[in-house]
Amino acid sequence: MEATGVSNEPNVHGPDPNNLPTLVIKFREALDARGLEDVKVIAPEVSNVDNNGISFIEKIIANKQALDALGAFSTHSYGMCLLKEVYDMVHPYGKEYWQTESSANGPESFDDDYKAGKFVSRVISDANLGVTHWCYFIAYTSFDPADNTTRVMGYDPATMEFKPFLKYYYFTQVAHTLRPGTAMRLCESNLGGGSRFQWMENTYGGQPPLCACAGVNPDGAWGLALVNKTATEPNGNIYVPAPAADYDVTFVVEELKGEGDIEFNVYLSNKTEHFVKTETKTMHNGEITFHAGPRELVTALNADATEPVVPTTARPHAVPARPASMRLHAFADQAGGVSVAFFTPESGSAAARHDVRLTAYGLNGRMVGVLVDSSMRPGKHEVRWHAPASGAYLLRLECGPRLRTATVALP
Repeated sequence: MEATGVSNEPNVHGPDPNNLPTLVIKFREALDARGLEDVKVIAPEVSNVDNNGISFIEKIIANKQALDALGAFSTHSYGMCLLKEVYDMVHPYGKEYWQTESSANGPESFDDDYKAGKFVSRVISDANLGVTHWCYFIAYTSFDPADNTTRVMGYDPATMEFKPFLKYYYFTQVAHTLRPGTAMRLCESNLGGGSRFQWMENTYGGQPPLCACAGVNPDGAWGLALVNKTATEPNGNIYVPAPAADYDVTFVVEELKGEGDIEFNVYLSNKTEHFVKTETKTMHNGEITFHAGPRELVTALNADATEPVVPTTARPHAVPARPASMRLHAFADQAGGVSVAFFTPESGSAAARHDVRLTAYGLNGRMVGVLVDSSMRPGKHEVRWHAPASGAYLLRLECGPRLRTATVALP
């Protein structure tokens, strides 16, 4: 475990801002007493970086003991991302800044470039203004047509099919451009319109038509990222996007002036293109220009850098009926039971059978059920199990010398 929060969205659920520094201090002391000195305490994890949320950050900074105990600042990213004001507040202390939750609710189609453009703009805006760790809620879970926006990828428990939403490719493209350990540079825009547009801040009300960021990867390669936010998804009166417009955007990198010509590979994601390499362009005297249409993500990486692993085009993928390796999947269903699918490995003979044993354990380590104990042919098998009570369980699949485990939680 690398880090722990102390309260989820205290601006909504508590505690009072005045009590938060004490909570951080006591939490740090409790972790240290248990030998968990390496586990960071992150706070305040407010729901948005508005004036109310900023007050929690200010309280921690004002208390030296709490500031010393804090491993990383943290906030969520919904209607608002990190602000230049907050960057200036926290940057002098040299601490990590975690964005631990970004999402929205409602339906989402697989090719929704409105949402993909909106959400990747949060990544880029946050990264530009000092966020070091960025999380989306939720990475993957079963499909829910009424609420697929909360997922980056989904699956069908009945068929074991899975499929990513378009924002998965946008997120992946940025992650391959600004790789772990990238040292970010602070970008500003010449679009005007006050500080919101100067620093490309995602805030309530009118948001900038473009968001950009840049950084130096650990291998010395420069990564540049740009998203055109025009004509993205509106959010009532909170966020009204700018009308659709194409932009030719020039990055001016002061550090690369005088370095001669530098080749960059350019990548694109939009409604029909999913993280594709489009061209190689040359930076002259620290300047390079890219074209970006509405809701398009454009990134660039030094041509001599390690090529990113580009995901395949989005399509449903069914788990093979007879995979070469053993697998185990378990899902809590709406009927209160557990659906378990497992795959026993292929062998040299189609008639061969395996001794299979599938058992369930509580978190206290005690076995609570034997789901399967028999000889079975290679391939896919399914069973349903009704747990004795709500809670989390460990499923253990044994097939000869092979072992697989899976966890499942029932509310």
